[in-house]
Amino acid sequence: MAWHDIFYNSKPFNLNITISDDVAINAVIEELIPKIKLEPKDRNKKYLEVLILNVFSNWKMKSDMWTQFHSGVTNYKQKSRYNGNNISKLIIDIMKMMLKHGYLIQSGYLNSHEKHKKSYTARLKPTENLLGIINKHKMDFNKIEMLPDAECIIVKKKQGKNNIQIEYEDTDYLIEAREDLIAYNNLLRSTHIDCVDIPKEAGIKIGKNKYPILVSQKNKWVQRIFIKEDNKLLYGRFHLGFWQQMNREWRDKIQINGLETTEIDYSGIGINTLYDINDLEIDDNDPYDLTGYYDSNKYSKEELRPLLKQMLMVMINSKNYIQALKAVEKDVNDSDNGFPDDIDLKLLMKAFQNRHQPIKHLFFKSMGNIQYFLDSSICAEIIKHFTFKNIPILTVHDSFVIDIGNGDELKEVMIDCYSKVLKNYNKEIKVTLENKQYDQLVSRINTIFANSKYPEPSNPVEEMHQFQQQQYISPYVTKHTLEDYIIEDGVGFGHKRLFKDKDYKQRLLDWRKLMIWKTDKNYYYSKNNKEKENNK
Repeated sequence: MAWHDIFYNSKPFNLNITISDDVAINAVIEELIPKIKLEPKDRNKKYLEVLILNVFSNWKMKSDMWTQFHSGVTNYKQKSRYNGNNISKLIIDIMKMMLKHGYLIQSGYLNSHEKHKKSYTARLKPTENLLGIINKHKMDFNKIEMLPDAECIIVKKKQGKNNIQIEYEDTDYLIEAREDLIAYNNLLRSTHIDCVDIPKEAGIKIGKNKYPILVSQKNKWVQRIFIKEDNKLLYGRFHLGFWQQMNREWRDKIQINGLETTEIDYSGIGINTLYDINDLEIDDNDPYDLTGYYDSNKYSKEELRPLLKQMLMVMINSKNYIQALKAVEKDVNDSDNGFPDDIDLKLLMKAFQNRHQPIKHLFFKSMGNIQYFLDSSICAEIIKHFTFKNIPILTVHDSFVIDIGNGDELKEVMIDCYSKVLKNYNKEIKVTLENKQYDQLVSRINTIFANSKYPEPSNPVEEMHQFQQQQYISPYVTKHTLEDYIIEDGVGFGHKRLFKDKDYKQRLLDWRKLMIWKTDKNYYYSKNNKEKENNK
């Protein structure tokens, strides 16, 4: 495999990994210690455990997946809030022992000082020797988790061209944000989130990308990342869920607990927030409709919309016009984005500025983090609402995926939360239903209830249940019956449905056997709250 493939086909080393099966991992460690000539101290055993869990879990998700491993000692700060296992630089020596005795293979350079070689973070994979020991002691991949108190609120600060993680002091705002996100991660942990029709060999690849998205129940944990700038916390967007890497075509195939989903997004939230935070009026027309400002005989406004959304993001993040133009040109030249590549970008950017003359002075001022903080705050309110009701929802910043039965409520909540955060209670906020069948489904279910063919639902869970049972003729299943759906512990499941994708059906059934939603509902927790409970 070429180094380029190894470099990109890898996952970061996780300092917050653990496993609930002590017997299996202890047996693996006890067998390895004499073989790699490691001193049998508790500290060494812990470091070895974290190393094994990382390479094994990544290999298990995808057999050609590598694990990124940093050799710099500054990456292992024991007292850091991001280092839940308190791993020190000594793990580097243990990694080298595993390499020396044939239990790991490495690609990349740990610390290359040769000018003709690039110094990348090393990539690691388990060898057959290590996998043999793991299989011998029956270590269960399903029992590998994030630490229950893993830090999910990340604060970064700009350093050169990069944003680096920094330590920070908690505030009331961050404490509340953490508690909300912990509750959300607990809900995601007990929810089966998957896609139908994933190609067996290639996996999900977007555009010309060679490397597939890791769709896995181990790839659902979400972080919220803030940027510290002038002693203010900005940005605050939600990251890491595998669905965020997907395009709309693949997000349409997402199933939540075996139920179909719909995606709803805000119409022009980026533009609207810029107007609203400056108390400016925006007209009622589509903010991405440039009719009268830019005329294209080749592309419709719908075909230009994705490019204009990206252009807006670049314009509010750039320091000047030249920087913005170069960034947009780079985006257009990236074939994975699918943007039209035969457009005069200078004319298009000028037309966009003229279309939005009232906020023209806000472009090229590097204020994107402020705008992102607003949309992340709206997003946080929406997530909080549905988490409280035990309804799983997935976010792609200003777009949300939810089971079809709860789509109407999501529309209302999105409008309410925008008004709450922006304090525009009298303003009409528009949202867009990405599932083109949705309006037809709502019309059909209203007709059925009007004819009293089925009783009026008595609660939201039952409404979702009936909606799924009677109205949505899914392209992914071969048969629709009342018996295909159940509600268990307040959670709707479609695991009895006859899915055309047999592999998806088996993954769903295997996951149900774990019955995670019945136990450990509060698996994730904050250290602060745990200490308060222990002191009672």
